[in-house]
Amino acid sequence: MGCRGSRGCLGFCWGVQFERGWLLGLLSPIVSDGIKKRLKKKELQESFLNDLNDLRGRLIANASLIIMKFGNLNREMLEWIQSNKHFIQEYKPGAFERINSLLELDDRKLAELNRIQKNLGSDALFLPLLKLPFIDSNINYISIFDSKYQKQILDIRSQLHFLNEQIEQNRYYFKMTFDSDIKGDNYEIISKNLINSYLEISIISKLIITKIENFSNQ
Repeated sequence: MGCRGSRGCLGFCWGVQFERGWLLGLLSPIVSDGIKKRLKKKELQESFLNDLNDLRGRLIANASLIIMKFGNLNREMLEWIQSNKHFIQEYKPGAFERINSLLELDDRKLAELNRIQKNLGSDALFLPLLKLPFIDSNINYISIFDSKYQKQILDIRSQLHFLNEQIEQNRYYFKMTFDSDIKGDNYEIISKNLINSYLEISIISKLIITKIENFSNQ
């Protein structure tokens, strides 16, 4: 039994359509906001990861250069540098062309080379402070991510802040090596502190690199 042409049925159908339209009108902003939030989240994830990978490349380049100049030049360290060569070439092009030839040396010759290099000394490095510009400028949006994601980002930022404090300390020692009033034993102490600060920076850098790699691979 139908109601085609019935005035009552037409009124009923119109009422249903009106209610449906009214309900869709209410839901549309909610759906739209949900879509916008998902798109914003995806956009932020990609940009956050780009920021972290850029930092990772700079950390690898700096840590590798420190190890080559001041660290323990063993096979493990050389293989680590070699495995990250594509990052190093981007940020420090031509700086590690010797890696392949050094890896061809046996452990005894590597140890001897390491001893000679330390006895000869090495030029100091002026290290720049490092930043996460996109993450820092969009940190207020981090609340749209789950707690694990937030914790990882904030942990990396915290470690980077600590690293920059060490770089500031390193710069202080670096500046003191140019002070003509510092001589003899005092100069030796400053030089030793400078080298130790470089090695500490390389350790912290490798820690942050590992955290970024774990974050990227999850």
